Amino acid sequence: MTRALLAVAALSLALCAPMSSSAQSLTDLVSPENGGTAGQPRAQQPAPEAPPEGGPRLSTGIPLEDGGVVIGESYERGTFNDWSLTCVKTGRDAEPCRLSQNLSDESGGSVARMEIFPTADAGIAAGAAVLAPLGTLLTRGVRMKISDGETKLYPFIVCNRESCIAEFALLPEEIEAMKAGASAEIIVVAATAGETPVRLTLSLQGFTAAYGEFETLTAGLF
Repeated sequence: MTRALLAVAALSLALCAPMSSSAQSLTDLVSPENGGTAGQPRAQQPAPEAPPEGGPRLSTGIPLEDGGVVIGESYERGTFNDWSLTCVKTGRDAEPCRLSQNLSDESGGSVARMEIFPTADAGIAAGAAVLAPLGTLLTRGVRMKISDGETKLYPFIVCNRESCIAEFALLPEEIEAMKAGASAEIIVVAATAGETPVRLTLSLQGFTAAYGEFETLTAGLF
């Protein structure tokens, strides 16, 4: 087995457990400081009335509005080709959402994940994170190249029991390049397979529609 195949195998095995979301998670984005609901009691649903004496003891259910999603819960807003849009219900027009996509290697196996989330930083279109499995060589960081553009290097900032996270900014011109492109390349390095680079494909199919919905829903969060 070649070093490249060993690297892919090592990173793929680390994905057996589900990976956590980025450091700036959806829960962070609905914190009380942002006018959200984190740390506050969830909206209480009406309790079913006690059955009349001699009536049925089994619940007949309580109708819920908006597809059964209550304030503070996350839900899948939609899919756009290879992108998924997940939001947290806030009861307001603006909702914290994230775009995500599993990253595949050259053989089509899922190895890592890319996430895009809103940020209040001036001059930055959105925040992004690459979640790589344990066994990634952290000192080599994450490299990303959008279409035929320049390659950029981003550092890993934290690891948990499931993944290591590189979190970084996406500039307005990079968002435009992603809208116009067909794919981007993301490179991580496997520490357990001779420091072999593992090349991952980020599909940009459907990104324009996905980002448009993301931008609309997150407008006014900050």
